[in-house]
Amino acid sequence: MASPGVAPIQITIDPPSGSGPTATHALLAAMLHASEKISDLIFSPGRPPQVEMHGQLVPLQGPGLRNFTADDTRRIASDLIGNNKLAITTLREQGSCDISFGLPGLARFRVNGPLSNMPAFAQAYQCKDGDAMVRPPDKRCQIW
Repeated sequence: MASPGVAPIQITIDPPSGSGPTATHALLAAMLHASEKISDLIFSPGRPPQVEMHGQLVPLQGPGLRNFTADDTRRIASDLIGNNKLAITTLREQGSCDISFGLPGLARFRVNGPLSNMPAFAQAYQCKDGDAMVRPPDKRCQIW
């Protein structure tokens, strides 16, 4: 959740020349250009794109941006994972994966995909209690 009293940052996304991964790359580039002080990019269902600056979450605003849906975050994760079979297997079996990702000429970074603890993920993929991707209620971490 964004830190209280933190003003959103305005960004403009260059129109991508396509959809899918191309649109995700344009969003990532716009987020990275929001400030030189960004340490993390955050994608959470029910929230707008966010960046972490000096330990505080800052929401991003701009034309065409809105709060992410579970499907939006699933698509972004899918675009970042691509055809990485090991990451896909790890995600299915363990509920999370860590990969590296690069935008040529701009940045290279680590991607953490903790999904097994997210109700929005379970909803997007129609996972039910007992499925490998859904932790038992007594093992779920509740932050908010």
